[in-house]
Amino acid sequence: MAWQRRDKVSDDPTPVEPVALGMALNQGQGPAVYLARPCQYSQSDNAACRPSTWTRGRFSVQVVEAMNQAVERLKARYRARTLTLVGYSGGGAIALLIAARRDDVAKVVTVAGTLDHRAWTDLHHFTPLHDSLNPVDAWQQLERIPQLHLVGGADANMSLPIAQSYIRRFPAGRVPLLKVVPGFDHSCCWVRDWPSIYAADALGAGAD
Repeated sequence: MAWQRRDKVSDDPTPVEPVALGMALNQGQGPAVYLARPCQYSQSDNAACRPSTWTRGRFSVQVVEAMNQAVERLKARYRARTLTLVGYSGGGAIALLIAARRDDVAKVVTVAGTLDHRAWTDLHHFTPLHDSLNPVDAWQQLERIPQLHLVGGADANMSLPIAQSYIRRFPAGRVPLLKVVPGFDHSCCWVRDWPSIYAADALGAGAD
């Protein structure tokens, strides 16, 4: 909920429809932790939160480092050895940018992910995210990590050309897997069908 409308920044970035939380609760097998982005669910209690944190700086160095620190604490708490990072929408960008900084990520999965925010803002004529890192620029750190990127065939927000802009950056033999799910849009029907998608693509394989 970064914006209330195209010309008005939201006062609270907490998701109205927390799709990623629904996916985590509905995955049907194995452990999962849902990690919200900075200022979600706690904006009114955090003096460090400001609109730039969830608008042009939503993928800033500071945001990514904060998320990475949280991942490190969760890894220690649950005594995990390796990680599968699953990111929905803007969380897809965060998952990739975290993975680029770590050596313990077995796989990254994005769902309707912001894989190239420049391509996204250009496509929709949105305000550029000038203070944000862009996953497409980290391809050299990411090419060693297995990746699966899921795009809804009916998603007009994070549409296929945005994912393709990211995929094209990788050299032959290192191109991440891109899968289009027919009939799905940006929010429907990832939560409903997540258990079958999770099982079919073996998202947990190699991560514990």
